[in-house]
Amino acid sequence: MAPRADYQTLRVPFLPPDIDKVAFGRLLTFLPMRMCNGQWDHTANILRWSLAPAASETSHCRIATITFLASPDLTDFEDFLRGQIRKLCGDDTHLTVDVGFFGPTPLADPGNHAEIDIVAIHGLDGHAFNSWQAEKSPVMWLRDLLPEAIPKARIITYGYPAKLLKG
Repeated sequence: MAPRADYQTLRVPFLPPDIDKVAFGRLLTFLPMRMCNGQWDHTANILRWSLAPAASETSHCRIATITFLASPDLTDFEDFLRGQIRKLCGDDTHLTVDVGFFGPTPLADPGNHAEIDIVAIHGLDGHAFNSWQAEKSPVMWLRDLLPEAIPKARIITYGYPAKLLKG
C-alpha cells in the first residue's frame, strides 16, 4: 500500500505536564517504522510535530500534534504512547489520540516570554489543523513556520464542528 499523499496529523491531549520537548522527541524515536507493501520501510514516518502546554489555566497538561507520512492505527498508536509515557512519567491516565481537533490546540508557546496570543479559528466546513495546511504538504504554517517568524507568540488553533448540511 502506497503512503497517502495528504498526510495525517493526530492530536494528543492530556500529556503529563512534566514531559518536555526533548523527552517527547526521544519518545517518538521508539515508534515502530511504518509498514509499506508488506515490508518494513525505514523511511522516517514522523514528518513534523509540536508540544505545548494546554491553553487553559486550569489544565496543567501538554498537547502534542504529530504529522505522519503514513498514519498509524489510532488504537495502536495510543497504546504505544500510553506505554512510553508510563515508563517515562508513571502516569498516562487521561492520554488520548484524536483527529477532530475540537477546542483549543496550542501549537507554540514561548512561556513567560509570550508577548502576543494568536488564535486561529477555521471557517465553515473547515478543520482546526487542515485548514492551515497546504494540500499534499506536511507543513502547517501556524505550527511549522509562524513560531520562527514571531518567536514571542503563543499560537493556538481552535476547532469546532463546522460541517455544512447538504440537502
